[in-house]
Amino acid sequence: MARITKRKNKKGWSYTATVRMKGHPSVSRTFDTKGEAMVWAAQTEEIIKAKKYNDPRLALKISFGEAIEKYLKTISSRKATTTHMREKASAKQLVDQIGRDTPLGTISAAIVADYRDTRMQIVSAYSVRQELALLSHLFSKARKEWGIPVDNPVENIERPAPPKGRTRFLTEDEAIRLLNACRKSRNKTLYAYILTLLHTGMRSC
Repeated sequence: MARITKRKNKKGWSYTATVRMKGHPSVSRTFDTKGEAMVWAAQTEEIIKAKKYNDPRLALKISFGEAIEKYLKTISSRKATTTHMREKASAKQLVDQIGRDTPLGTISAAIVADYRDTRMQIVSAYSVRQELALLSHLFSKARKEWGIPVDNPVENIERPAPPKGRTRFLTEDEAIRLLNACRKSRNKTLYAYILTLLHTGMRSC
C-alpha cells in the first residue's frame, strides 16, 4: 500500500510517497506535487509486484566480509578441495585489503583497481587474476542468485595479462627414469606409448 504525506518546507509544500508491501522493505521518495508522488507510488507498486524492484540499500546492508563468508560456504565449498583451499587464501587477501566491514555496494572499480595494483607489487599476475576472478564471481552470484542489486566492479577494470607459459623438456636422466618406471607398470602398453611420445613429440588426446 502507498501513503502520501504532505509536509511544509521553506519553498511551500512537499509530498512524500511511501510504499509498503509484504515481503519487501518500504521505500519512499519526495516530490513537489501530490500528482507526481501518486504516479511514482503506483509505478513502484507495479514494479515490486512484477519482482523487478531492487532496493539499492540492500547492497549497503551486507558487508564484504559477510558476502565472502557466504560465497565460501555455499559456492566455493562445492568445488574441488584444492580449488576451495586456493579460494580461501584468495578471499583472505581480498578481505584484508578491501576491508571486512566495507559495505558490498560501495566497492567500486577504483577500489578494485587499487587492489590489483597493490597486489601486483607483491605476487604474480597469475595470482592476481585468480583473486579478481573470485571477486568477479562473488558479485555475479550476489546479483543473480542472492538478490542484491550490485554491479560487478571487476568488469570495469583491466585485469593483468596472463603470464607467458614455458615449455619444459625432460632431461636425459628424467627420461630414462620415466621409461624404467613404465616398464614396471602393470599396463603392458605404457612403455611403448610413452616411448613413442618422447620420440615424436605427439600429445595424448
